[in-house]
Amino acid sequence: MAIKEDLRAIKEEIGVEEQFIESLIKGERFFKKYKFIIIGAFVLLVILISGFYINDVLEKRRLDSTNEAYELLLKNPGDKNALELLKNKNKPLYEVFLFKEASKNKDEAQLRNLLNSSLDPFLKDIVKFELNDGNSETFKNIQILLDGYKLLKDGKVAEAKKVFGSIPLNSNLQEIVKKLNHYQGMK
Repeated sequence: MAIKEDLRAIKEEIGVEEQFIESLIKGERFFKKYKFIIIGAFVLLVILISGFYINDVLEKRRLDSTNEAYELLLKNPGDKNALELLKNKNKPLYEVFLFKEASKNKDEAQLRNLLNSSLDPFLKDIVKFELNDGNSETFKNIQILLDGYKLLKDGKVAEAKKVFGSIPLNSNLQEIVKKLNHYQGMK
């Protein structure tokens, strides 16, 4: 009996080794068959990862250089090189700097020029507000929001909801309005 068990154990061991070798051969055949596709996919993956990394590094350098230029301009607003660098590499920050300087100097002509340039909508509203232009929709909505909040604080919930209702549904302030309506100004 011991010999039969030994033979059975040897057969099982040989069977396991045979299956292992068989799977290695299948894997080798698969690799040979799709070698170029596998290598190409690996190379493409390496190129993509490298590209994203390089892009991140370049973007960080660009932001660092524009931040340094902005800091220089804050210290010395007459620095033409820093102003030109900011204009070429970060137009929104350049426009914010121009707005800051025009507001500080109360230069209405410069503010009007900024209003006509390609600003983002929020900065355009701020420029309109600075010019005391009554067409600033965002600031009108903020004033409505503040009026409604005062009514909530006074306990006039129904009146506040009517005031909040005059804020357009597509306004950026709608999320705040919903929260104020929900909590009724208590939190």
